[in-house]
Amino acid sequence: MLFRSDLSAARANLGLNGKFATLLSSPVNVKDQANPLANAIMDGSSHALSSRFSTLAAAQAVFPSAVALTDEIDYWAIQSVIADGAHVVLPPGTARLHRALVVPNGLTKGLKIEGAGRSITTLKLRDSSQDNNSVIVDQAMVSANFNANNATSATPGYGLTLTGFTVDGNAANVGTSYVPGQSYGIGVNAMSLFTAKNIEIRNVKGWGFRAAGTSVAYSENMWFSDILAQNCYYWGVYVGFRYRKANLSGVTSQFNGLNATCGSLKGGTETTYLGGFYLDASEMQLTGVTAHGNN
Repeated sequence: MLFRSDLSAARANLGLNGKFATLLSSPVNVKDQANPLANAIMDGSSHALSSRFSTLAAAQAVFPSAVALTDEIDYWAIQSVIADGAHVVLPPGTARLHRALVVPNGLTKGLKIEGAGRSITTLKLRDSSQDNNSVIVDQAMVSANFNANNATSATPGYGLTLTGFTVDGNAANVGTSYVPGQSYGIGVNAMSLFTAKNIEIRNVKGWGFRAAGTSVAYSENMWFSDILAQNCYYWGVYVGFRYRKANLSGVTSQFNGLNATCGSLKGGTETTYLGGFYLDASEMQLTGVTAHGNN
């Protein structure tokens, strides 16, 4: 198996930094990397960088983008593999994250993030998190919703696949960094050829799954299958705004919105954008789509 350092060097030597770079990547298990200090733990508990490294400089020697010793080991073990454009393998277990995992727009081309199965692999925010309590976003989402009103690039990402894991927003414990309308379990903007399958999204203090275009770029050609969104503050599944050609199969949205089931998730002042599904896209195909118990 190739390791992250091998993949980066190979791409550099071949000049592969464009359309097909990530398609050549071998799978990288985040708990079994070339450098043991880079491995994730994924035992469901919080493990700060300080539990493995005595100084921030030592942590940055392994994870160059680490910000503080309070950052989570699991977060940087996963984020660093994503940033290298590898085929990311998430083994069974629960990873604790202090902020949203970000898929850089230039690395979505053929990138795959693959878990062992829904409820077998879980990505869960720790009790105090950053980035509006989102769990996975792409770079366009960061530009569009964390820093400005609209994404600045008219070039959509494409070819991203997410499969086989649960996203847990830990809504009851994430604190006050939540911003109404800007928090997601999974958020993708201006994305084409996107696939999500065998995914659960739960306990998110915001939207469960949000896929949309921007004011300067469409999202199109997306496939969603075997998706469950539940106990989210706003829409369980939102597909809309400059969006076309979507296929939803076996998608369930339940107990989302301001209802008795998730009333404990209240914390914002916004009372719109609530319910099971928001579907506003051209050329949609729906098969086995179910909504119940929503506001």
